[in-house]
Amino acid sequence: FRSHKEPRVLEFGFSNHNYKLGTNTILFITFSSFSSYSHFI
Repeated sequence: FRSHKEPRVLEFGFSNHNYKLGTNTILFITFSSFSSYSHFI
C-alpha cells in the first residue's frame, strides 16, 4: 500500500510546489513592472 500511495504524494507535492512557484513568479513580475511603471512617473 505504501509504495502505491507514495507516487501520488510526490506528484501532489511537486504540483503544489509548481503552483507556489508560479504565483510567486507572477507576483514578482507584477511588482517589478509596477515599480518600473511608478519609476517612469
